[in-house]
Amino acid sequence: MLKSGCFCVFDMKTRDSDPLAPAKHNALLDWATKRTSEGTTTIGSVILPHGNGEVPVWKYSTTSIANTSDTSTWRTLIFSGL
Repeated sequence: MLKSGCFCVFDMKTRDSDPLAPAKHNALLDWATKRTSEGTTTIGSVILPHGNGEVPVWKYSTTSIANTSDTSTWRTLIFSGL
């Protein structure tokens, strides 16, 4: 749980590592949407490392996905201040 009270569940993957990742992500997204509508702010997503730096940048999607190879519309998760 974040300081803001948001409950987060992430399933860490790498690009194209799990053929079921889109289905898992979409199920997490549906679950998070339902919890949020019931009053508990929730984020659920697969999360992928991005970039080649010493500290990985993590990306997640807030919409349904069909694959984990195109992350151009995904958001960057910033851990500072959480």
